[in-house]
Amino acid sequence: MPATYQDRIVSFIDILGFADAIERSATDPVLTEAIHAALRTAPFSSPLHGPPHYPAGMSYSPTMKSTNFSDSIVISAERSAAGLLTIIEMSRAFSCVLLQLGMLARGGVAGGPLIHEDRLIFGPGLVSAYRLESRVAKVARIILDADTMAFARECGRADATVADYLEASLRVDDDGFTYLHVLRELGEDVAAGTDGALQRGWWGTARATIADQLAATRGQPFADKVEWFARYYNGEIAAGRRDGDPGDWRAPLDVG
Repeated sequence: MPATYQDRIVSFIDILGFADAIERSATDPVLTEAIHAALRTAPFSSPLHGPPHYPAGMSYSPTMKSTNFSDSIVISAERSAAGLLTIIEMSRAFSCVLLQLGMLARGGVAGGPLIHEDRLIFGPGLVSAYRLESRVAKVARIILDADTMAFARECGRADATVADYLEASLRVDDDGFTYLHVLRELGEDVAAGTDGALQRGWWGTARATIADQLAATRGQPFADKVEWFARYYNGEIAAGRRDGDPGDWRAPLDVG
């Protein structure tokens, strides 16, 4: 049977700080297991809030595939509303899990011809997503290209519930690029006033990751990658901020 390209949506995610984590895992079996679990089961729904709140009648696309190599992961699905939502939700969830491991993510979501099988992946769609991540995203965000955004708007016009989901899961940055709202659940917890042990543990670890990354990169040429994400975090906790307690997950980060 001849190889045939499929029209797919592709998310290319670069794991920032992966090399350092791998070095630490050599003497830390708990970290080794955590990284293994994240990569083996990724992408998946949010461990904090469970399965995503997809529009009625819609679930994960059965055509979804993921491939990990070196410090990157590629997730793809067929070009459809279900495929788009799957890529968005799984990319978001994976980014949240990386925060628990001390790492941030940068990525690009694009569409195009792709062959994605169990042991190989190639095609113009992958190249487009990779170029978006490596040349355009710049900071710790996962952005969508213009073609994918046009398709997202088309899906939203066809289904109001899909439109609501996209509105909750995407943000537009100052430079005009749309990025995945990785911290959607954080904002929801702040808005609801939820502050249980789960939130303190999960978001407390996420905040510590960002604070550690800020300290490690301060004064470095690539510090802006982390500073962007720190400002993003501060924006999400603004309504519930705790200025007097730097140990609280709702305390703002010192971006400088």
